[in-house]
Amino acid sequence: MKDLFPYLMFKGNAEEAMNFYKDCFNGEILGIERYDGAPMPVPEEFKQKVMHMTLKLPNGTIMASDTHENIEDVSAKVQFCVNFDSLPEMQKAFDKMLTKGKETMKIEPQFWVTTWVQ
Repeated sequence: MKDLFPYLMFKGNAEEAMNFYKDCFNGEILGIERYDGAPMPVPEEFKQKVMHMTLKLPNGTIMASDTHENIEDVSAKVQFCVNFDSLPEMQKAFDKMLTKGKETMKIEPQFWVTTWVQ
């Protein structure tokens, strides 16, 4: 295996979410393909939604799509495990994520972490 990329599915807000992650983690949107260019039938209200989107992060890649299929809303279940080089860098990204996310744990050393940033 060469690479493994998380692929997130959204119910219509993939572009907003990926732009939020881009800002939090200093990423770059590499491309957006919309459903209006797809060869399959798509509901009219979904034609400008994201069929495929790639976000390049400094040390990884996340891909995403909107789906018009009946799926469970997973937006509250998205979690990231991110390693940082410094505590200030970690705090900055954490604070940005809190503007739209929910804090479930404080930033502090954990028993499963083998190296803690200073």
